Amino acid sequence: MSISDNVVLTVPREEIVIPQALTDSLKEQCGDDEELLAELSELIDKAAETAVPKGIYAMLPVEFSDDHVIIDGKKSDNPLLLKQLRGCGRCFPAIATAGVELVSWADNEIKDPLEAYLIDRLMNAYVGIASAYVRKKIREEYRISGHFNHLSPGSLPVWPLSGQTYLFSLLGEDAVRESIGVTLTDSMLMLPRKSGSSIGFESDRDFKSCMYCPRVDCSSRRAEYAAGVEI
Repeated sequence: MSISDNVVLTVPREEIVIPQALTDSLKEQCGDDEELLAELSELIDKAAETAVPKGIYAMLPVEFSDDHVIIDGKKSDNPLLLKQLRGCGRCFPAIATAGVELVSWADNEIKDPLEAYLIDRLMNAYVGIASAYVRKKIREEYRISGHFNHLSPGSLPVWPLSGQTYLFSLLGEDAVRESIGVTLTDSMLMLPRKSGSSIGFESDRDFKSCMYCPRVDCSSRRAEYAAGVEI
């Protein structure tokens, strides 16, 4: 397939909803400080005005040869991809971002440490909104009703951040930069920093990387740790 087959999405304003639980938590951080609460309200409004969360994805064919998985003609011998994509005829590499607009505003305009902390948590919500929207559109477009799982470079030691190079190659680094403004650094981090990448795939069983991560103090945990279960 050609990178011209990439699908580029911008999250519609009506689909950008900050979770009430996050808003309540941010207010708790401000305590009874009326001035700080007013500043938080302004930050939330300004973020909503500034943010343009977006994403890019492609539907690509998956094949296997010996000890390699081959996605759109590009080989990988990563054991996580090999095992989890086994039996899949297609997959969906995707990158989502809170958007360079929001991150640039936060980095250039927010100087107070507490405000920077509050806006950082807000930006995490925006990249989550972008990711969820991309996955929703994939499900709708390809009529995926069962388990739709995701593999992200760096989420588990077996597929470290170096896997970003492979994932970006599937979508085309230039295409990603030109369409949603996300670039990959030499250290495998994405800019703007509030961005996420994954390869989505259909499966007859649920898979979440959290199941294989023993870290206890993780606020982002989405599933219980399945001790002793092999990836």
